[in-house]
Amino acid sequence: MWLVALKIAGIIVVFHPLALSAFDLPKSLFSRGLEWWIGGVLVASLLRFGPSIVPRTRLHLAVGTLVAVNLLSTAFAEDRYTALYGEFGRYLGLTFLLDMVVLYLAISICVRRRADWLVLGAAIGLAAIAAAGYAVVQAMGLDPIPWGANARSRPFGTLGNPNMLAHVMVAVAAAAAAVAAFATRPSVRVGAALLVGAPLMAAVLSGTRTGAVGVGAAIVALAALRVRLGRLPLRQALLAALVIAAVAMLVLVATPFGARFDALSYSVRERLTLWDGALQAARDRPLLGWGPDSFGVAFAQYRAPTGDLELLSSPYNQAHDWVLETAATTGLAGVLALVVLNIAGARALLRRFDEGRGAERAPFAAALAALAAYWASGLILVSSVEADWIPWACLGAAATQQGARATLAARPLVRRSLQLAVLGVALVGPTTGIGALRAALEANTAINLSVVKPLEAFSAGTAATDQDPGRAYYWWIRGKIVQRIGLFRLAGDDYLLAAERYPSRSEYWTSVALARTYQAVAGDNSSGGPEAAIAAARRAIVANPYYSDPHDALAEVLSTFGEFPEALREIVRAIELYQRDGRYDRVAEEIADADPDKVEAGALLDRALRVKDTLPLRRAAAKAALARGDRDAARAHAARAVELDPADQDARRIFSETR
Repeated sequence: MWLVALKIAGIIVVFHPLALSAFDLPKSLFSRGLEWWIGGVLVASLLRFGPSIVPRTRLHLAVGTLVAVNLLSTAFAEDRYTALYGEFGRYLGLTFLLDMVVLYLAISICVRRRADWLVLGAAIGLAAIAAAGYAVVQAMGLDPIPWGANARSRPFGTLGNPNMLAHVMVAVAAAAAAVAAFATRPSVRVGAALLVGAPLMAAVLSGTRTGAVGVGAAIVALAALRVRLGRLPLRQALLAALVIAAVAMLVLVATPFGARFDALSYSVRERLTLWDGALQAARDRPLLGWGPDSFGVAFAQYRAPTGDLELLSSPYNQAHDWVLETAATTGLAGVLALVVLNIAGARALLRRFDEGRGAERAPFAAALAALAAYWASGLILVSSVEADWIPWACLGAAATQQGARATLAARPLVRRSLQLAVLGVALVGPTTGIGALRAALEANTAINLSVVKPLEAFSAGTAATDQDPGRAYYWWIRGKIVQRIGLFRLAGDDYLLAAERYPSRSEYWTSVALARTYQAVAGDNSSGGPEAAIAAARRAIVANPYYSDPHDALAEVLSTFGEFPEALREIVRAIELYQRDGRYDRVAEEIADADPDKVEAGALLDRALRVKDTLPLRRAAAKAALARGDRDAARAHAARAVELDPADQDARRIFSETR
């Protein structure tokens, strides 16, 4: 039980500021390190006491079904490495699911007495207080770790993200409120009531919508439990719900917090774009999806080419909705298995709540409240290592067998030998994660030294790829360092290794294209010359057709090799996809000036001007019109350019020439 408590507390509080992924990776490695120890103890206990220690419940079948679906989804995944180990910075692949299954089994087997519940609850509570306290330190500007300005305006505590902080803190507060409402011992009730405050304060400081949604779901769950016991008349419950709704509306209308719920806000439109892409990804792979934690692999192919195109300028690896993300990653089979499992778990918790007497109800009420807060928040939030232990801990609580005693099995020498062997393997098992942590530390060192000490940075980057050669991101980092040194062929080779490991990431292909371009310009065509550079740039667009950067990169490659008409088409397409980067406009002007086909250049510039009206585009259109003899169009474009910047000499000169 102590190992389980330590595991959950560690997931909440552990981080490493020097690692490239300072929160998710250390938490993931800590959790999986404890997975070895907990798994070893469970197997040794099975060998000693026999299968009687495992509770008999249909939940095990539902858990097994979910695992089977994820195994099949991984086997047929688009990117099996990502499906197995998870996206970089998230680590929610198949291995994470197996880790959570071990947590579920450990709680279901080990929690048997009231003292076990107290140990588990105290560990979670103390960890939550630590996370909330660190969030307060950040909000006050007293954090000794320089995370950046956002840490003060929207603190994230030990969870690494304000949304994750709110997600976890609200679930913990909901569980504590349930214990305060249903426990019988005054000391437990007072302690639980006091615990509610710190997590809720942290959730408020985070400034996220997630907190409001989770709190609302928890209140509904707790009220329903009170009504179920007859302690709260239904009429009073409905009246309280109306009062809470009125207060919530007042908050939304009269406070800055409500601005985050604006239906026209950037984040809401962003969510709609993500959800549309998730639906399309699920439609094309309806049964088993694209693979666990593979939303980023799928989404690039389904960015909407119309609508608010500014939303299309960044890569995404999460759907911000657990239903749609599950549908995209593990298909309808995954959605069905997950929904059935959690409905079965909620029913089991409710049954245990009804059967309990007095204080026996408290842990099951806590699990129900936390489960409601978690899944409601997850409708607009991402999954994460920081928060995704919550449903598995609640499911484990649903499967516990209170007061049951295991029957001591016979212990012949061979069984005792097996126990010792299992425990020995479990003891050294956590060392398997040391390489991943070292790789993250070396990669961070490489980034920090890449400008001032490139040779030392290269050494650190090489160490990162040696420790974790399967991570495409580390090869990309090393390629950046090698390119800075001027070794373009080697940089291109590293980028290519990254792209081969994660072919759906367009940034890796654009890096290959640019490195091969610089290599060819330097006179080295040993890696395929201009053809290889252009092919890699086109491959980037295939990987992410509605992301502006690949089109910009292809424009640069084509213009370098004199293919100006096509280069102009690509940079105009980049402008159509993303209008906030003024550099695209200047690049379009440079390419249009060099393009000999001024008629087509003018038509392409007119396309760009339909989505944004800027000085470089007007100036380029004026010069193209003047070159093809259309003085009226040149004068109109030049006049508009002068309006945009009366001091611009080129625009004034063209306007004077066409008067």
